[in-house]
Amino acid sequence: AEISAQFGLTQREGEAVDFLLQGLTTKEIATRMQISPNTVKAFVRLVMVKMRVSTRSGIAGKFAGSAEYSHVIVQPIEAGVVHHRREYLEA
Repeated sequence: AEISAQFGLTQREGEAVDFLLQGLTTKEIATRMQISPNTVKAFVRLVMVKMRVSTRSGIAGKFAGSAEYSHVIVQPIEAGVVHHRREYLEA
């Protein structure tokens, strides 16, 4: 919630980001949030504007290392491409 608040994200935008960081597709996010894929795309565009990034990977970069999203592992792969993989930390 702290990073979401820092960038002025709404609750629904934050939910979309959470699913995005888990590696879900636009369609999967839409199904989980019970909204249309076009609405998901609109949320992602708004988040990119608010965070001043131009890609979904840019969103992930802003949240990398955040305790808020410690369940998401962001791994760099050759030439700056970012790969997202959902992992749960064992307590």
